[in-house]
Amino acid sequence: MNKILVPLLILLIVSIAVPVQSATALIVVEDFIMKFVVSFTKSGVTKTQIENFLNNQLFPPMRDKLITKLDANFIEYTISKKLTVTSHGNDRWEVYPKIFFSGSTNLSQVALQNGLDSTIDDWLTVFETEMAVQEASNVRYHIHKSFGSIDVNGAL
Repeated sequence: MNKILVPLLILLIVSIAVPVQSATALIVVEDFIMKFVVSFTKSGVTKTQIENFLNNQLFPPMRDKLITKLDANFIEYTISKKLTVTSHGNDRWEVYPKIFFSGSTNLSQVALQNGLDSTIDDWLTVFETEMAVQEASNVRYHIHKSFGSIDVNGAL
């Protein structure tokens, strides 16, 4: 009886101590668009000045925040961007940055969605900080998250 009981006990202890790794399906993301729209009032600026500021001052920290998350969670990825700046007259501006990325990850769909939403929250913080520094007013955001689109008045 001991000859059977000892191997069973060893098997039980090993199965408890060494969890079985389940295979996680690879998620392939193709040209996913992370986007939000920011509208604000700012006098004394031109469209070119806003585009240059966004490309040279604002996009680099946004890109770095995304790269940090992608490096930690993606096997491979590519990133590109498109920026639209529109004047609505009377010193009212609208900025529409879109970041495209493609890649492969072992994250679950829920973890991927949470990570993307978290990145958009990080970007919103970057934008709000810069809008305050640049003395923009009447700031509003239209954000596209995994759970749907939302409109937010800026903290300014």
